[in-house]
Amino acid sequence: MYTHTQALTLYLKNNGITFEYVERSGKSDLLVIKYRINELTVLDVLVFLEEDCESISFRCFTGLRVPHERRLSVYESLNELNGAYRCVKFYIDGDEVVIGSDTVSDGDSPEASYMMLGRVVNVAQTVYPQIFAKIIE
Repeated sequence: MYTHTQALTLYLKNNGITFEYVERSGKSDLLVIKYRINELTVLDVLVFLEEDCESISFRCFTGLRVPHERRLSVYESLNELNGAYRCVKFYIDGDEVVIGSDTVSDGDSPEASYMMLGRVVNVAQTVYPQIFAKIIE
């Protein structure tokens, strides 16, 4: 575990955030954090921490699957969201809508990482119903 991963995990523990550390030999460190955004939905947020402390990446897997016939409409909605929320990006990976961010400077600061994690989760909570509605309309 990298030193900045240790700092972030300590910071998360001190703030009451439960997470799972995933051992990935020779790759970036990975933390998996589960967030309940409503009664039925739990999002997995993956936090990738690089050895060089230059960046921390967040991937929020929504569990929202996009049927082939809805793809164009959902792409248009995600594109609009990309314009409205500059701190994160929305895209489809395989069939699932993903919310992600790669932009964290000062990667060794647990406070900055925690703040960005909160931003990603808050955006996910805000837009999840909108994306869901677009998929089922």
